[in-house]
Amino acid sequence: MPSESTVADEITRLYGLDPSAFVAERNALAKAWRKAGRKDDATVVAALRRPSAIDSAINRAARTDPAVAVAWRAALDRAQRAQGAAIGGASADELRVALAALRSATAALADGAVRAAGGDAKRLDIANALQAMSLGAADQVVAGLLGSAPPPEVDPFAGAPDPPERPRPAPVRGRRGALAIVAPADPDDEARRLGLIAERNRLASLVETCRAAVSEADDARRLAEAEVERARHALSDAQSRLAAVEADLAAGS
Repeated sequence: MPSESTVADEITRLYGLDPSAFVAERNALAKAWRKAGRKDDATVVAALRRPSAIDSAINRAARTDPAVAVAWRAALDRAQRAQGAAIGGASADELRVALAALRSATAALADGAVRAAGGDAKRLDIANALQAMSLGAADQVVAGLLGSAPPPEVDPFAGAPDPPERPRPAPVRGRRGALAIVAPADPDDEARRLGLIAERNRLASLVETCRAAVSEADDARRLAEAEVERARHALSDAQSRLAAVEADLAAGS
């Protein structure tokens, strides 16, 4: 750990290590920097959390084959943009194509992470982690630094139009002519309602996408079954012809 190395250099080095070596290396670096008078840098390094086995495997895969990580990040961005467009009323065709591309890119990155982890034992955990990844965490993946910092929070309503101002309700007269004031709608309730509408639209789009995927899978299954049936007929015919030839040969001998 050269004394002139930067914090970024050392963070990159630390998150390329096996998790079992991370804590000892981090603590040794923080101690050395405090001794060298780099107290602020030492504080930053000391606060770094140990990456999980999954984080580490994904980081090593991204560093081994950066192009795969970049392609996965691009596919994730495309899928999220297509999903937003579908929620807004656009055709789900682009969403289906984007999700198919994302599945392929995720499988490629997961394969690399599984190799880095040393076997298939963590495949499901790795795939689940990648499928649940936000764009902020995806940027960490591309840099090979997953786990070095919490991903930025995502505002689910970012870019959405502000709800229209509701007219102030007219006062209602009570039985004795007194004015009874109707309380305005709670802004939190309105935000929650809009959130539920957005979630309903998202899920409706997802249902349509899943239905299309099931239909495509059914078509593929039917084609496969037809191909199997043709192969069986061909096999039966070939066996019959072989038996006839062998019978002719036996008769001739």
